[in-house]
Amino acid sequence: MKRFICRTTIILGLFFIQTSLAQYTDLINSNRPSESIGAFSVGKDVVQFEMGHRFESYKHKSFNDSKVFAYNIDFAVRYGFWREQFEISWETSYQFDQFTDNTSFPTRILNRNGFYRNTIGAKYLFFDPFRKYQLRSEEEKAEDKKDIDLYSWKANNKFRWRDIIPAVSVYVGFNIGGSNTYPYRDMFNDISLLGFNNDYEEPFISPKITLAAQSHFLPTWVAVANITYDRIGTDFPELSYLLTVTKAFHPRWSVYLENQGISSDIYSDVIFRGGGSYLFWKNIQIDASIGTNLKNSPSRVFGNLGISYRLDYHEDEPPNFDKYKRQLDRTKKKEKQQRRKETRKKRKKEKRDKKKNKDKDSTPEDGGEDNEDDGGDEDEGEEN
Repeated sequence: MKRFICRTTIILGLFFIQTSLAQYTDLINSNRPSESIGAFSVGKDVVQFEMGHRFESYKHKSFNDSKVFAYNIDFAVRYGFWREQFEISWETSYQFDQFTDNTSFPTRILNRNGFYRNTIGAKYLFFDPFRKYQLRSEEEKAEDKKDIDLYSWKANNKFRWRDIIPAVSVYVGFNIGGSNTYPYRDMFNDISLLGFNNDYEEPFISPKITLAAQSHFLPTWVAVANITYDRIGTDFPELSYLLTVTKAFHPRWSVYLENQGISSDIYSDVIFRGGGSYLFWKNIQIDASIGTNLKNSPSRVFGNLGISYRLDYHEDEPPNFDKYKRQLDRTKKKEKQQRRKETRKKRKKEKRDKKKNKDKDSTPEDGGEDNEDDGGDEDEGEEN
């Protein structure tokens, strides 16, 4: 059992260290199966595909228990370029559903399909605490190494407050197309149009912005938080949060729990999700999840199966000699300033010493001879 724990810790430790030193990792870094987005990108020159099949059931108590049974194909492409911290992405979801309208007589059944979501955007990592640690001086790193206990796994993997400092990135994107079938993702839009005269249409394009934070606390735990302001400038903007906690309990297996809160004039809800993922190969991950919400207008129950795959064209960049040269120049400048300071101190000391010697030399020599004579007379007196 101890060997298994050590092996797991070493592999996960190498993974997180690699993540901390750069965006690129030897293992695939997928946002699935959660709905949140991590702070880190896929890495420069990496193309990643994330696809899922989602089955969801809606039941609306306020509309005489009208129902929607939906099947969604979720698809995302993420591409890292320019810098390790930067990626662009396209996320889309196409839905097929059967809508049962119990507010009409006889009961009306519609088979519908259309885009549930269609978004393009870019994400950039602005703050990475791991990178900050990497750039620390060797003396500071040596101080940390003194705290390592060679005889205690628990002591070396205990919680440290500094580990909760998150990496922070910002995602900016646009909702494209404006769904006519599901405007503002309203599943019961047809009932609203017919019975309540809520004749609204979603604009063809609307902005979206997300603040993403990610913390690696303890060796096998990761926390992700998102705050999103969606459909900015439309008649029905949406504000939401996502909190995700992931636990890796095996080099290939991990599980997660997630909470999402949504607030808008059309739809507000609190949703809970849970699931797991399996690292099939270093470039392939499969996943599954389930979820539900807390309200009955509508109630929601859903399940999700998915897979993530990446094309890895990443190459390690050569050292940035210009950067190192600037660092070396700064070091030389500091050393030069220190030498000047020491030289000034030395000169001041020499001047003080020279002045003391000059004052000493200016003392009358005759007085010194008289003293010697007096001393001689005293000696003669003693002899007599």
